[in-house]
Amino acid sequence: MHHNATKKTGERKAYPVFNGLRELGVSDGELTDILATSYAKIEAWRCGAEAMPPHLVAFLTEFLDNVVDEGGTKASILGAVTGRLDMAQRMRLIRAQDGLAQQRAFNRAFPCAVRDRGRRLFDEWRQRKVANRRAEFADPPLRIAQCHDR
Repeated sequence: MHHNATKKTGERKAYPVFNGLRELGVSDGELTDILATSYAKIEAWRCGAEAMPPHLVAFLTEFLDNVVDEGGTKASILGAVTGRLDMAQRMRLIRAQDGLAQQRAFNRAFPCAVRDRGRRLFDEWRQRKVANRRAEFADPPLRIAQCHDR
């Protein structure tokens, strides 16, 4: 059933979510870290050589949604501060939004349980990311204080 969440490109299947992520500068290295997998696996999924587990497609769709929101927010702030928005940035954001919309449409073929699992995985990932940032910000003053003690 998860094959419905892809589109045919020639003889291959491709996931629009990867196009959106690439437009916004998410690297394969970042994806290997986020998904705890190899470059080879990411490339196989990206080009359609292997079917991606549907819950991970749902996860990446939520991830792209978050990145698009962040990109839109940054673009709005930049536009407000500078009085203009770089056309190339605007086009990348629009193409990423298009990839997101396509992937969401394809994901409707997934059972609700699969989409929910992807959403839960994303929520758990985001909570870990926030916790790590808090810990990161809590540590520097300690390190700075230790440097001054020397």
